[in-house]
Amino acid sequence: MTASRKRGAIALTGARSFLGRRILPDLGALRGQQVVVLDDRRPEEMPQDARYYKIDLTQPTADAMIADILQREKVDTVVHLAFRSNPARRGAESHE
Repeated sequence: MTASRKRGAIALTGARSFLGRRILPDLGALRGQQVVVLDDRRPEEMPQDARYYKIDLTQPTADAMIADILQREKVDTVVHLAFRSNPARRGAESHE
């Protein structure tokens, strides 16, 4: 007999994007798991029990902040939907 593994939280970036707005309300219900939203602005509609963290991906410390949140919230799935709606002319800016 194998022990069932408790599933971790689901983290979502780009909750205000076209796709993010459509799947965010269903994420928690899909697996019955905690939803963690990592975004620069809070979405208008979030699951009641979702946790929100304001993250500015252009900041030099964003990666460390995200790593800390993912570990603290016991995230095992990340849905990355954050993308620029308008392309930047400078490559370094687009990379960030």
